[in-house]
Formats: sequence, C-alpha cells, structure tokens
Amino acid sequence: MTHDDGLPELRLADAEAELDALLGDAQAAVLTHPVAAQALYSALVDEGRRVSATPEGQALRARLARSALARRWKEAWEVGTLNALHADTEGPYPADFGDLLFAAASSGKPFLGRVFSGGS
Repeated sequence: MTHDDGLPELRLADAEAELDALLGDAQAAVLTHPVAAQALYSALVDEGRRVSATPEGQALRARLARSALARRWKEAWEVGTLNALHADTEGPYPADFGDLLFAAASSGKPFLGRVFSGGS
C-alpha cells in the first residue's frame, strides 16, 4: 500500500501498543549502545548524502521534503532515538548523550529501569 504522496505506507494491527514497543526498544538501544547507535546513524547520513548527490536522490529528496509522511517519520525517529543522534557529531558518542543519561536516570520510566538494570 502507498501513501498519497507515493511513499510506502505501513499499517500496524495495534498501532499504539506496537509503536510504544518499537519506540521503547529504539530508546533502550540508544541508551545501551550509544557508540554503535551514533556510528550507525552517521553511516546512514553519509549514505543519504551520497544518494542525494545523484539526480535520482535529488528527486527523492524533493519528494520527501513535501511529504507529510516523511515529516511524521522524522518526528517518530527523533522520539525513538531520544533526539540524541546527530549527523555531524564530534567523537564517537551521541552529542547529547551526557544530558540524555542524566534525564533518563532521573525519569523513573519503566523501560529505562530495564536498561539500567541490565534488562530485568
């Protein structure tokens, strides 16, 4: 199925519960493996930049810039990664990782408890 802007559309059976689980897993992964998460994000950004340098990539980028679906996806990405990953970061850690860990440790949210207690 495709969205009205021609981009693929994914429908989850129980969207809210599945989305909560996906976002929680993404957040836990960023907190548990910050260096790997930042390295993966940086690699994806580098590949995106290479693709966007091609005519096909420029056309796709223009489509995505007009897409409400892409804007919503970006918001979900930022929530899922706690907005800690950055394209042009210095060093191996996410740019906001120290602040993120402090906020996470202070929040008392259940998924963060699993991360800091080793998954129990």
